[in-house]
Amino acid sequence: MKIGIFSAKGGVGKTTFAINFASSLLCFEKNPLLIDTDLNNSLSISLGLINYNLNLSRALNFEIPINNAIYLTPFGLRVLPTGDSNLNYKNINILNDLEGSFDFLVIDTEPGISEKNLEIAKICDEIFLLTLPETTSIYALMRIIKEFEKENIKITGIIVNRYTKKSISPSEIFDISGIPVLAVLPEDTKIKESLNKGIPYVFYNPYSSFTIEIKSFASNFLGIPYKKPSFLFLKKWLSFI
Repeated sequence: MKIGIFSAKGGVGKTTFAINFASSLLCFEKNPLLIDTDLNNSLSISLGLINYNLNLSRALNFEIPINNAIYLTPFGLRVLPTGDSNLNYKNINILNDLEGSFDFLVIDTEPGISEKNLEIAKICDEIFLLTLPETTSIYALMRIIKEFEKENIKITGIIVNRYTKKSISPSEIFDISGIPVLAVLPEDTKIKESLNKGIPYVFYNPYSSFTIEIKSFASNFLGIPYKKPSFLFLKKWLSFI
């Protein structure tokens, strides 16, 4: 199954979500592959993959077999880095050759709407749109939604990132977009620490609210029961004393 992760603009946490969603799938004993299609190589760099000669760009130009461009990280995640030249997205269907080797292909895209992103979206089985819970981000997201609708591309749902009590509510986001909100991930300032160290946050801080929520989302997506750590309820209770 190919899962595309899209956002209207940068800085909303799309790559962070892709990394930690794939890490959550790994925690549930699935075999995901993270695919970086952004020429900024943000996902690859965040996991310590820098300047790799074997990459997606070369595979799409049929210079190398695509399986040769897959790397294993110390955390068990497998990653297909972008490379440093333009992606020949007209050959993006080559990703279909990987589906027999992995349970999920999690595709991290460049921000915004482009012909390349539309071609990637067309081959995806599921599409998640990332947004911040603020007016400018939500209305920017509407441009992607309209472009996808023109191409008859079905959107699975919206992931709201960096949510606080002062944010626009998930119900308001649904009212504006008409797209279901699948997950609401809380603001967590420590996530930057994990990115700087190249460690997925679900491993870096496994009992954080962010980790619990993204694992809950992954379990719902998989249809697998997931019991939140019981001591979290005690922590919340103590916060009111």
